[in-house]
Amino acid sequence: GNLSEFVTIDSGDVNSQKIVVVFSSNAAAGIGDSVKLSYSSSCGFSKPRTIKLTNTKLSPPSAPNAITVTALSTNICGARKYRYTAPVLPLATSSTGAATGYEWTLVGNNLGANATLDSGNINSRVIVLLFTNNSAAIATDSIKVRYASLCGNGAWRSIKLAIGALQTPAAPSTITMQIKSNECNARTYRYIAPAVLPLATSINGAATGYLWSTPTGTVGSTGTIDSGDVNSRIITVTYSSNAAAGAGDSIRLRYTSGCGDGKIKASKLTNTLLSAPLAPASISIQTKSDVCNARTYRYIAPAVLPIASSVNGAASGYLWSTPTGTVGSTGTIDSGDVNSRIITVTYNSNAAAGDGDSIHLRYTSGCGDSRIKAQRLSNLVKNGCTPITKNVSTSRVSNSLLTSMELNVYPNPTTSQFNVQVKSSSTEDVVVRILDVQGRSVKQMIVQSNQRFQLGSELKSGIYFIQAKSSHETKILRVVKYQ
Repeated sequence: GNLSEFVTIDSGDVNSQKIVVVFSSNAAAGIGDSVKLSYSSSCGFSKPRTIKLTNTKLSPPSAPNAITVTALSTNICGARKYRYTAPVLPLATSSTGAATGYEWTLVGNNLGANATLDSGNINSRVIVLLFTNNSAAIATDSIKVRYASLCGNGAWRSIKLAIGALQTPAAPSTITMQIKSNECNARTYRYIAPAVLPLATSINGAATGYLWSTPTGTVGSTGTIDSGDVNSRIITVTYSSNAAAGAGDSIRLRYTSGCGDGKIKASKLTNTLLSAPLAPASISIQTKSDVCNARTYRYIAPAVLPIASSVNGAASGYLWSTPTGTVGSTGTIDSGDVNSRIITVTYNSNAAAGDGDSIHLRYTSGCGDSRIKAQRLSNLVKNGCTPITKNVSTSRVSNSLLTSMELNVYPNPTTSQFNVQVKSSSTEDVVVRILDVQGRSVKQMIVQSNQRFQLGSELKSGIYFIQAKSSHETKILRVVKYQ
């Protein structure tokens, strides 16, 4: 019959009382599928006894009844592990063949396409899958297993992947700000991220590092990182702007992770407007000489330059302005200069100090010059002195004492050079010097009165003073050179 070509005698033979027959076909016995037995004798064979085979169809095993899922590491970005376990192999039944092994498969193009076997293989009872995708499983993301058998592979048992999305770390809780230095044009701040990187949670991956973004506002855009870098826990930033922080002036911090960069923590800069230093507290005046027509006084600024405060920049030096009144206009600086802490001035007037006869002192700084401290001259009238006379016809010097010298500088500020002109009715030569903010002479030249000339093309950017000095008068102007 139908099964005859799939049968072999496994034990015994055609002449044995008992035989064992193996059928390689799993089909059910059909018409003609009978075994026949006859006796043999010396007279020949007896009539046969026929018995129809009782073989029923043997089907593959049923689908596994369950898949056990164990989460091994669910919160490591790019390396999420799950264990999948199939049931023990089922034995044969009257209608199904015994299972001989397993076969696993993944379906879906989201997580399934990003999974690799970490242990076991597709024919193991237990497998561990490594998912490199951090997103959540979608409807089509399932794992399947079935039994293998000699009757063919069984039906699939499918289970949807129960994997949620693993998100980037939450934003840092705080940014700590510290003022390290409050120098004009070089204000330095330290920014500190939380000391401990956050661990993974059921929905957020573990943080692996830091990422800073420097501000883009008016003040923030002038900042440069002095120590650390964008991935350091602590960075130090110096701002060249003295203005107060405005819109957009926020520093930003986020955590990095294998799931991507986390959410931003933004903290507005605490930079307030940094003003010039306050005016000097006092000017000390000492009489050095009280000789007729040459009365000499010493002016002394405070010994200690003021340091920076939360609103005022540190002072970097001194700037004197000599008086313009009746007595003060006759004074000349004998020692020191406009940027010295101590200057000595000689006046050729014997009169008492009057209106406008005050010496002025201010501090210099990168934030600009401070307010003026004005100190009225202590000159009293000195009697019994022979007055200074002039000879109109013979003395150019005496004529010059009665003239007022003018110093004009333009453009100011400039990016190239300054046009300078010293105006005076006197014909005497004038010494012109360029002084830096420390009072040091950068350049000196002798010019004629009313001569126009140019200075400063070789200067670097910064603040300077142009001093014009004749035998009886000194004029000083503050100038600025930009690159």
